[in-house]
Amino acid sequence: MLAPRIRALARCEGCAVISPLHVVARPRRSSRPFGHLAAGFALALAMPLAAQHQASPRAVAADALLRLVEHADSAAGLRDSLPSIAADLGASPRARARVLLLAADAWLDRDALERRLEELAEDLRFTPYLQAPMPEGFPSPAPIDEVVVKEYPEYRLARTPMRSAGATGTPFFALFRHIQRHEIPMTAPVQVEFDAADPRARRTTSMAFLYETRELGPAGPDAADERVEVVDLPAMTTVTIGARGYDSPARIAELRAVLEAWLAAQGGRYAPAGPLRTMGYNSPMVPAPRRFFEVELPITRVEGEPVVAK
Repeated sequence: MLAPRIRALARCEGCAVISPLHVVARPRRSSRPFGHLAAGFALALAMPLAAQHQASPRAVAADALLRLVEHADSAAGLRDSLPSIAADLGASPRARARVLLLAADAWLDRDALERRLEELAEDLRFTPYLQAPMPEGFPSPAPIDEVVVKEYPEYRLARTPMRSAGATGTPFFALFRHIQRHEIPMTAPVQVEFDAADPRARRTTSMAFLYETRELGPAGPDAADERVEVVDLPAMTTVTIGARGYDSPARIAELRAVLEAWLAAQGGRYAPAGPLRTMGYNSPMVPAPRRFFEVELPITRVEGEPVVAK
């Protein structure tokens, strides 16, 4: 039987508003001051952007999956109907692959198959909810579990060093005080870069708050805090995947492997151009099912202009 939360999701046509204020790594449970500050900060920014109705092929496929779960009388009946839904997901190759794998998995009983389809429907319908504006000219967030190529304009950020994936408190406070001093509005996402020599994604090198425009404030070191530097980044291309939940090192490493596999399959059209990074969109109090982040690898285009991995 369809779970109540899935029923509510199926009825909610415009409830998935674009979401985040975010802090990138999951905070330690002991960091109460950080949590309290972030909570107050999020409330100050909690002026949701207008709800957007979902009419994308992904949302249509999600509705079809939920109808199947509700009305199919057997696991075999569910499987028989899945290829037609997969055909509507041509622009979402990883979602399409998930549907086809479920259609081919004869070992799943009805209950297990229903759970997998409900989870997939949630991913297909998910839209981040932005609590703060993105920088001027930024591309839209990537779909959940899909690899896309994103083009970023030039942008300005305030950056401070980090020592490990869990050490967010001090860098966050340094950046927060910086934007307070200079009356810089908070934006989403928050950018965290990782040590290129660490395949496990446990060693972070920097955290950054992004400026809404490059006209705000001067570039260079913050005279009040030598740890913070304002930097202008050039326009760049990234290969990006969207994800729900917490950006744990294990999850980031898993998604990094997906991006690297995609890059290896492109036949030399792209080359790596920078360290792994995450773009986090949610404050710590946002529950796991609503949390959104992206994992990205900067790349250089050698030839061709694909937008979505095939």
